[in-house]
Amino acid sequence: MMPFAPQFDDIYASIRAACLAGGLRSLRVDEIYGTKPIIDIDDVIDAIDDARVVICDLSGRNPNVMYETGISHALGRDVIIVAQDITNDVPFDLRHLRCIEYDGTNQAGRDQLAEKLSRTLKTLGCI
Repeated sequence: MMPFAPQFDDIYASIRAACLAGGLRSLRVDEIYGTKPIIDIDDVIDAIDDARVVICDLSGRNPNVMYETGISHALGRDVIIVAQDITNDVPFDLRHLRCIEYDGTNQAGRDQLAEKLSRTLKTLGCI
């Protein structure tokens, strides 16, 4: 789960790389094809329900991402929270959860995100 904005494309590429390196398939809701609207809640819930783990990028406090994070928790999925600035991006009531903070402005920061995601996915037994 992440905002749909050009500045997140390289970040998503890092997330996808970490998933693929571990033999997992990543899916962002804008990669679901069909005739329904891009933001169809049934598609979102189905994707979360089918997921072993959900990675939520709370950077920018996007309302849709926050909502989908709540759905992921409610459905009992393992949720990996990532954010560019924990203090400003992660709401108080989620700060007790582990969060991967990363620098999305450069390749080194995005590579570090991928590495930390790989470690977390291993710890969860996903890879």
